[in-house]
Amino acid sequence: MKMNKLLSILLIAGLVLFLSCTTEQTIDKVNLYIGTGGYVHAFPGDSVTYDSIRNNKPIYPFGGLTYVGAVVPFGMVQLSPDCNTSGFGWSAGYHYSDSTILGFSHGHTSGNGMGFGNFLFMPGSGTAKFEPGSVENPNEGYRSRFSHSNEKATPGYYSVLLEDSKIKAELTATKHAGFHRYTFPEGQQNHLLIDLVHGLGEWANPDNASLKIENDTTISLSRLTKNGVTTYLTAVFSKRIENTEIQFNGKLISAQKTVSGKNVKACFFFSDDRKPLLVKAGISFTSEEDSKNNLLAEIPDWNFDDVVFNAQADWEKELGKIKVKGGTADQQAMFYTALYHSSLTPFLFNNADGSFLAGDGKKHTNEGFTNYTFFTLWDTYRTLHPLLTITQPDKVSDLMNSMLAQADYSSDKLLPLWCLAGKNGFNMAGYSSVPVFAEAIAKGFTGFDAKKAYFYLVENTMNVGFSGHQEFIIKGFVPADKFNMSVPKTLEYAFCDWNIAQIGKALNANDSEQFMQSSSNYKTLFNGSTGFFRPKLSDGSWRSPFDPRSVSHQFAGQDYMESNAWQYNWHVMHDVRGMIELMGGNDVFCKMLDSLFDQPTYLTGSYAADVSGLIGQYAQGNQPDHHAAYLYAYAGKPSKTQQRVSEIMQKTYRNTPEGLPGNDDGGEMSAWYVFSALGFYPVNPAEARYVLGVPLFEEAIIQLADHKKFMVRATRLSPENRYVQKVKLNGKTWKSIFIDHKTIMAGGLLEFEMGHKPVNSFQ
Repeated sequence: MKMNKLLSILLIAGLVLFLSCTTEQTIDKVNLYIGTGGYVHAFPGDSVTYDSIRNNKPIYPFGGLTYVGAVVPFGMVQLSPDCNTSGFGWSAGYHYSDSTILGFSHGHTSGNGMGFGNFLFMPGSGTAKFEPGSVENPNEGYRSRFSHSNEKATPGYYSVLLEDSKIKAELTATKHAGFHRYTFPEGQQNHLLIDLVHGLGEWANPDNASLKIENDTTISLSRLTKNGVTTYLTAVFSKRIENTEIQFNGKLISAQKTVSGKNVKACFFFSDDRKPLLVKAGISFTSEEDSKNNLLAEIPDWNFDDVVFNAQADWEKELGKIKVKGGTADQQAMFYTALYHSSLTPFLFNNADGSFLAGDGKKHTNEGFTNYTFFTLWDTYRTLHPLLTITQPDKVSDLMNSMLAQADYSSDKLLPLWCLAGKNGFNMAGYSSVPVFAEAIAKGFTGFDAKKAYFYLVENTMNVGFSGHQEFIIKGFVPADKFNMSVPKTLEYAFCDWNIAQIGKALNANDSEQFMQSSSNYKTLFNGSTGFFRPKLSDGSWRSPFDPRSVSHQFAGQDYMESNAWQYNWHVMHDVRGMIELMGGNDVFCKMLDSLFDQPTYLTGSYAADVSGLIGQYAQGNQPDHHAAYLYAYAGKPSKTQQRVSEIMQKTYRNTPEGLPGNDDGGEMSAWYVFSALGFYPVNPAEARYVLGVPLFEEAIIQLADHKKFMVRATRLSPENRYVQKVKLNGKTWKSIFIDHKTIMAGGLLEFEMGHKPVNSFQ
């Protein structure tokens, strides 16, 4: 019996080895360095003008702000190298320009802000160094040089050779735990330094940190950061701790079992037994006990390679939800990397038993849904959340319930806007949870309380104090002499109100009509003589002088938001037909769109690093005009949509570290590429339909629930044949520029017949 079992295991192992050697896995097409590079002309966030930096070389690291470390799909632990903390270019701890590594921390956000960097681990040899040292002279501290040639980053696994110590570091992860493997050179005393001061952004320099040595193989750690969030970690070592050195407030102290304070670092020494040091680390945001339970639930043994295999199998399954054929190797790499980046956010924020930290700072038990965090909704309502309704339909109701729980338990009853680890805040313009709820309801998701959502949306909109909102209701616009970002606020409020109205109609709410009426307030800022939505003063006059190229950031007295008039001029996704008529009809509208792309790439006003990926005045590197290329189709020119979308993909995305046109913003920039490569796009998500564009690949197969598939096929596709001639759905001629969400989710075949001539009426 035992022999038969052994033979079965060997046969399975042989089959796995055979398949891995003969078939390229999807994860092998992912390039995790895409988005880790890029530079800008001035330090992001500085108040400088374009004129003052016009001839500057781009020297400040910025870019996609993505990380390269180990994580599973939507996992709570993101175990990744941190190389620097000195600027916005290191929001995720890593920039491709780096040549030194500080260590490996257990939490990161992808493409947006500076979050986490909790619990930095750094292996070393010889005597302990408690300060990081400088990039210029890493020998001063525990920092180490490294080379990309000795680094490997694939979904679920990361490794690097630390050149100064000759230690090979390997990382992998589960949902709630990280797993380290450090292989040391022989003949030196091995140690692991843990820096509890280190962190990224507001997560650095904690208000309190603690270290507890449980026994000779187990330690418990915690960090309370200035935002009031405590994170817990339990680490178990594969070797016995032989000696411990602790630095407290900058001074070495005698070894103690428990240390607590603002400035805590520790170094643990292990024997040189010629075996790698394995470290298992469980994370929780609720308690030390929960961090232990999370670790035990997910990594009960010491088989590092098994955890790598499982993590990569999870990614292979995730990335296999969309299979593409054709295109170049670079295009496939960009597509699958975009799909990877679109599968990181929002991420898990509960324990293995379902309990979670809520907005009231307290632990709540399993409430029947999986809790998620990191909602950066002004960015992600546009394409990331629509993509998740296709690739993650089983998660959508959980995401809605997570958002409702944030409002339920927080003192301000505010739905997420920019929300991480239960800490929510006003960010950008608009009440951007609205379109996410409206889309979920329009697409038929019912696993959450829609009436409660509507109640919160109305209450938040009318009563929590969104800047300039009272004036928006009374005057019909946000006045520029009283509030900054007046144009984006007016346009975003109008769009969000339309979404509230749609939810109200679905629920037969009595007050939905008032939101429908205010959704047309966008018209009050349109200036027919210039063709732009312009800032208007309290007395109804236009602010002048007016320069549509002039960029505003978010500083006081400025009229736009990380954009200029050109880039926010199309932000009427809920009433495109009304916008077209306002601008003078189809022909005038298309000429104006042409001008957007064909204008000189020349900006004035206040420098904004986010205004990047420029084609004329169009900025793919930021969100406000992400949908603009698809608007030609509404005005009877779908061939222009096809031309511009192809141009954007070709010019602003690359299979290089600089390959994202701007911050990935939680996966938004990547989700745009996924949709556009498939050949359809959600201009207005809550309409539950998509605008047809142009497919990038000969074939794409979307794996749906219940074993259904939706296939997109492009016949006669070539570099010359980039225009759609005919469209068929399940063999029948399809003349509409739209396709419904329910049609896609039912499965079927969407065929594009391609040719070299522009065609504006599908036959």
